[in-house]
Amino acid sequence: MHSAIPGLLPTTGFAYRGLVHVSDWLPSLLELASGSKAAASPASLAQLDGHALLDAIRFNRTSPRTELLHNIDTFGGAGPHGFGNAAMRVGDLKLIVGTPGKGDHFVPPGCAPEVCVPPVPPAGRGCAPDAKDTSLWLFDLAADPYELCNLAAVRPADVAALLARLQFYNDSAVPTLYPPDDPASNPANRSGVEQGSWGPWRPDEL
Repeated sequence: MHSAIPGLLPTTGFAYRGLVHVSDWLPSLLELASGSKAAASPASLAQLDGHALLDAIRFNRTSPRTELLHNIDTFGGAGPHGFGNAAMRVGDLKLIVGTPGKGDHFVPPGCAPEVCVPPVPPAGRGCAPDAKDTSLWLFDLAADPYELCNLAAVRPADVAALLARLQFYNDSAVPTLYPPDDPASNPANRSGVEQGSWGPWRPDEL
């Protein structure tokens, strides 16, 4: 955030580490434009998921946001924990359930592999290596920002707490609609000059 208005950013020269989600920008910018929290929170915006973060950013204070739901995806079924593939963050802790996919740590651009050594899990913290059937990961992002040390086995109370927050959001989630495949969308089934190409296959419905 940058401004030439004197005093708008009384604290400078820091990287803000508070928890922020994209939904927080609207109430924060409204607060900035209006100059008051009351004006930034009209009745029509009372149900926003976002938090007004202007003061937190201006003065490098603790974020009013304490948790963040990354996703609940049941496309492949509910899975062993009832949430399919899901992730939840509360404070510095992040819980991942299901099968999030295989990830690799890449060498930063312009950095030779022999110079930039890939990160390794912190030692002596109860890190559990991944197994073929691993479906729970708990990371302490403050100590392990690369998410290399799975603490799920040694911190069951934290796992239970984050699973409870996932359940809270899942209880109020709108059921996901996965329509059946439409053969008309297959490029091979298009006709004329459009055969073999991707594009809209149904008329616009206004």
